Amino acid sequence: MLFWQKKEVLVTFSLNDFNRVKDILAANHIPYDWKTVPSCGRRGRRTLGTAFMDESVLRQYYLYVSKKEYERAQYLVQNVFGRQS
Repeated sequence: MLFWQKKEVLVTFSLNDFNRVKDILAANHIPYDWKTVPSCGRRGRRTLGTAFMDESVLRQYYLYVSKKEYERAQYLVQNVFGRQS
């Protein structure tokens, strides 16, 4: 999926939430793309400042769907999280 053809449907630090939404999109036959980004910068955990960081916030997860499927995917995500977003 090319970047101009997709929209971001989820950004989270929670691996559980990320996997939950991926499973729901797959169950509803909505193709998705994803990426993970280390939240502690280019050096990773080699810096002293990250030695005592909570492990659950060291990676940020992104999920994307095609623009055509965005509204449907957003509806499903909002139902998962109780319309928080």
